[in-house]
Amino acid sequence: MVSLKFAAFATLAAFAVAAPTTAVSSAGTEEIKPFSFSQWVDDILNPNVIALTPEQAVDAYYQSVNATDAAAAPEAGSLNKRAATCRTISRALIADAVSMINQMAARGQATHTFSIQATLIDVRDGLGVQRASIGATGGGGARSYTVPWESYARAGGFVMDACTYGTTTGGQAQVPGDFGAGYGVQITLSGIYDGF
Repeated sequence: MVSLKFAAFATLAAFAVAAPTTAVSSAGTEEIKPFSFSQWVDDILNPNVIALTPEQAVDAYYQSVNATDAAAAPEAGSLNKRAATCRTISRALIADAVSMINQMAARGQATHTFSIQATLIDVRDGLGVQRASIGATGGGGARSYTVPWESYARAGGFVMDACTYGTTTGGQAQVPGDFGAGYGVQITLSGIYDGF
């Protein structure tokens, strides 16, 4: 009897741990919360959670936009609680941004070192033309910056939460943490698309 109870408990615990926190509810009576790219990144980084795939994350974002009263698009240069500054030109397609952030989050705590400025990751078309990129810029006089990839991914989630509307996203945000003699690092998510 004890082993049967343990098996039932283990099965229920597995479902509780494996449920992604960024999933969008399909039940008509439950409140549907806006999808959070920041929470999706946290899910990827949490070994106890099975996170949505990039494709599922994009679908969940569009489901939440369609199911909730979407707020008006933020003004260019506006700030939200995470201090992301949105762009109105040189924006990336949502799917491209999600793909790049997913790749950065998959690298976890592995670090990346750069001097002053660097392109971290990009998406190119079949001809090799860059469609979207995420770059980093050091915020002061440090000669080099060593940043965990997961920190870049979190900042990318901040940008997407603040600056995603229509079919594109883009902006800048401070990477959480201190990565070089007290100086911060900022990421820029951009692309080749203008407008919303």
